[in-house]
Amino acid sequence: MQAPKNIQANLLEQGIALHQAGHFAQAIQCYEVILAQSPEHPDALHLMGEALYRQGAIEAGLQHINHAIAQNPQAIYFNTRGTVLLALQHYLLAEQDLKQAIKLAPNYLEAHINLSNVFRQNKDYKNAKRYADKALTFNKQSAAAWNSAGSIQMEQGKLADAIDCFDKALTIEPNCWLAAKNKAVILSAQKKMVRCLALAGKCCCKHY
Repeated sequence: MQAPKNIQANLLEQGIALHQAGHFAQAIQCYEVILAQSPEHPDALHLMGEALYRQGAIEAGLQHINHAIAQNPQAIYFNTRGTVLLALQHYLLAEQDLKQAIKLAPNYLEAHINLSNVFRQNKDYKNAKRYADKALTFNKQSAAAWNSAGSIQMEQGKLADAIDCFDKALTIEPNCWLAAKNKAVILSAQKKMVRCLALAGKCCCKHY
């Protein structure tokens, strides 16, 4: 016997709120209740997979995301699987999934940022810049997009340009810990320790 749809919707909403707050174990409990009643529920499968991945259960997470895609191949599901595959350094598979996400949703900001990161980690800076620039055309107020652009510049040794990008990210989102961390790495290498230490608090406030 399935739970009424409104109960499942409420559980999903609770799970998402817990998920976004970083309370992955509690979020998983919500998804488990839904999946016990509706094993093919695509959103619960997807979110369960993402939460498991965040907890470090990567293979179990992938299985749930794969199942979600089999039920309903949405752009957000391909984006999530691409992110997990990137973490596993499966660059070609991550690229394929993220391109599929963009094919399904051409203006998908996060997928462009993630695809940029795939190319950057694979040292393909030309394509990395292409997708980071595209992300910025969608939203110049995206701290994540500016951080992605800065990371590309940093890895190529273009440190002044990189710091400019990280500063833009931090202006938009002062607690953007990735941009703070990346800028701190540059300042440390430049022996600018006072400015580097000023960023230490942001770097210690890492959250997902």
